[in-house]
Amino acid sequence: FAVFGLGDRLYKQFNFAARKLQMRLKQLGAQEVYRIGLGDDQHDFGYEGEFDPWLSGLLPSLVSLYSPSSSLSVSSSSSFSSLSEAKQLPPSLYSVRVLPDKDETDENRDLREEKQEENMTKREEERQKRAEEREGVLLASPLMKEIYEKGICEERGEHGAQRGSDIFGRVVSNKRLTPVSHFQKIHLLQLAVPRRSMRAALALSRGQALQEKEESASDDEVEETLFTPGSVCSISPLLPPRLTLAFLDALNLPVHARLQLRRGDAPAVLTGEEHREETGENTGEETQENQKRHEQQTDVVVKALDLFTQVVDVSGRPSRFLLKLLATWIPHPLLKEKLLFLSSRSLEAKDEFCAYCRDERRTIAEVCWDFCCNADRSSPENGSDSSSSSASSSSSSSSASGSSASSSLSSPPLSDIVSALPLIQRRKYSIANCVFLPRSEESKRRRGETEREKRQNETRETENLVSCAGDASRAQNAKGVRWLMASPFLLRMHAPGLFLWLSAESRARFMDTLVSAEESREESSQDDVVVDICFSVVESETVSLRRCLGICSSFLAELPVGSLLPFSIEASKFPASFFDLKTRLILISPGTGVAPVRSLIQQRHAAWLSESAGKRVDAKTRAAVSSFSGEKAGRRKDGDATHSERDLLFLGFRHERADFLFAEEWKTFLPWLDVRVAFSRDGVYRHLGAEPEGAAGSTARRIRDKTKIYVQDLLEEARDQVASLLIESDAAVLICGRAHPMPSQVEETLVEILETSRGFSTDAARRFLADKKRRKRYVCDTWG
Repeated sequence: FAVFGLGDRLYKQFNFAARKLQMRLKQLGAQEVYRIGLGDDQHDFGYEGEFDPWLSGLLPSLVSLYSPSSSLSVSSSSSFSSLSEAKQLPPSLYSVRVLPDKDETDENRDLREEKQEENMTKREEERQKRAEEREGVLLASPLMKEIYEKGICEERGEHGAQRGSDIFGRVVSNKRLTPVSHFQKIHLLQLAVPRRSMRAALALSRGQALQEKEESASDDEVEETLFTPGSVCSISPLLPPRLTLAFLDALNLPVHARLQLRRGDAPAVLTGEEHREETGENTGEETQENQKRHEQQTDVVVKALDLFTQVVDVSGRPSRFLLKLLATWIPHPLLKEKLLFLSSRSLEAKDEFCAYCRDERRTIAEVCWDFCCNADRSSPENGSDSSSSSASSSSSSSSASGSSASSSLSSPPLSDIVSALPLIQRRKYSIANCVFLPRSEESKRRRGETEREKRQNETRETENLVSCAGDASRAQNAKGVRWLMASPFLLRMHAPGLFLWLSAESRARFMDTLVSAEESREESSQDDVVVDICFSVVESETVSLRRCLGICSSFLAELPVGSLLPFSIEASKFPASFFDLKTRLILISPGTGVAPVRSLIQQRHAAWLSESAGKRVDAKTRAAVSSFSGEKAGRRKDGDATHSERDLLFLGFRHERADFLFAEEWKTFLPWLDVRVAFSRDGVYRHLGAEPEGAAGSTARRIRDKTKIYVQDLLEEARDQVASLLIESDAAVLICGRAHPMPSQVEETLVEILETSRGFSTDAARRFLADKKRRKRYVCDTWG
């Protein structure tokens, strides 16, 4: 065996999985044919800086292992480097071809619709027979699966395609939380999601097994389980039109070109068919199975704009393989030579490739535009010969060369290009609010109303409407009739004229129907749940002052109010102890990492309010909740030590007046939460609720001569309180935010606190924190 790992030296456990796998395989008696390779993303050339020399040494080892009598020397790596630089490309994963445009005249459209109606029954029967086979074939391919689930293929109506388990939320608010003068754009996106669509999507994602498992649980309990604090919204963004149009223009593809995609055949050497054919072991049954598999091959038809906007990612960083693929297509010799040089493995080529693609953050669409459009404008024949000729001959030669170049560029290798491009990856954002707060008894009683009571209420309303229509002397009811007659719903439906021709009883039934419709609409709007997403728009500048934006963050920031956004939900991975009021918490979250912490705090605060009110609480739970009753019960004596019973929250932002997120909200939780906020660029911090009663607000404080204050400094300031909660109360720790370097710095600070406040040795403090991690009482919910 041979192992190559992908890692980043910024993390403590650098390539931990690769090292552990290598060690375990050796323990099981496996023989290592070549040394372990440890790719480092911090290398100047990325993981390829280690992968290329590792691969050049692996290939000779494999040859010497399987053909020891070969004349090739293990040390002669030139032959293998030439082999790796071969121009032969691997087979395409997908077969793509451009279909002719449809003639969408009115006459053809009518004929096509009539033909579809005639064959509707036959198509339905065939669809039911082949639905499972087609879906199985499509879902076996990642690209086909994305097209099929997003419903952008032409057959979406015929095959009933859906967006998988996606939930559609309507944007009700998309506001910027930071001022315009602040360099960082932080937005709060609020989505209203109907419970009906949410339950349908969740039922589809859970599957039959989970439905049977939670058969006895109510819908509300199932939803609250899946939407607990720490849940994540998974969003698939749409690429910017400028990138997609530039990419299509570079490939000479019309925007509305119809592309037919089919899965490519796997190489025979990978499936073992080539070996069976050579040895004569291919039986008749296997041949029939292969034929049946080829018959089941299906295709999808999708527009080029939809494919390269919603499925295939042309905004990512180009690979050397893509440049090598473009070199086989572009006819211009200088550009071809440049592409082959950039795709080679020499140090000079890697240096120039990183400077061109990585340092300048060029996307796949921009690289294709640079080379393909330049190849289209220039031609191999254009040069010194054309400049020395006459004007007429120059124009004719340039037109001829331009036509030849355009003809060669008009048929790009779409199969190879689509197979080489990555798919758009979903971006994950933590939900920033508690979606399902504990409901009051009155709301639960309303939701638990029986069908018999509903029918009685409907009958009573109908009788009132009949009496209203028959007795015109009742001014109050007549006013209700006039209001209903002037309602926007009636005006939209052109119902007033029809309403006047109805009898009193029919009019009452008609009004009852309209009232029920309006009430159901109001009830559905009130039954929507609101999902908050707090995110920062990613912006950066390159050395040449190129402005680059994050794909998903910029897409979300530009969503207008009223638009629909599909997303899926990933359940929370927080342990159950985080939701128990008996568990003390130490929460640390700088920047936009406050999103999952805010959700957790809202959930605990709602539970605290409910428990403090004394609803369905036994004596034991009351004793546990009494510790949240405020400053009077905020401290207790345990022996000689006195420690706080309130949870600790450490927040970190840059400027108090610029990016202090949800500033007014934290004061609500002060009875049971000790909040400390650091403002790094201001050089101050605030301890909310620490001032005496009657004070206007918390005072800005400084820590000695420090010009910048971070959450680690706040932990050191509250070292006694932190150590007391960690040791005596066995508090759980939650760290949210960027994955580097804050979590490792916080852990080092906690180790120092245990050393100075409780006399732990360094090894004992690290073992103490490692034990908390093992018991899931030390959790890092980080990103990046």
